[in-house]
Amino acid sequence: MNQPIDPLALYHEFEETPFRPRRVHLTDGESIDIVSRRHVIVGEDYLDIGIQADDEPLGICETLVTVPLNMITRFEILSPQQTGLT
Repeated sequence: MNQPIDPLALYHEFEETPFRPRRVHLTDGESIDIVSRRHVIVGEDYLDIGIQADDEPLGICETLVTVPLNMITRFEILSPQQTGLT
């Protein structure tokens, strides 16, 4: 994404039903998977992403990562196989 991310548009994107997991790609080359809508908080200039805890029910996070919106380069829709939640 070359243009600044609109937080309101991003918020609405995460409201889609059914939710489709996504991978967030960042300017530093890192990526973070978002496996549940419950794992995301959209701020005016940041995105909080909860990282799913291993061996816990969906929605239990082991940590929280805050990503400035200007570090997001793109989103990729993930298949169920890519999320490990099949």
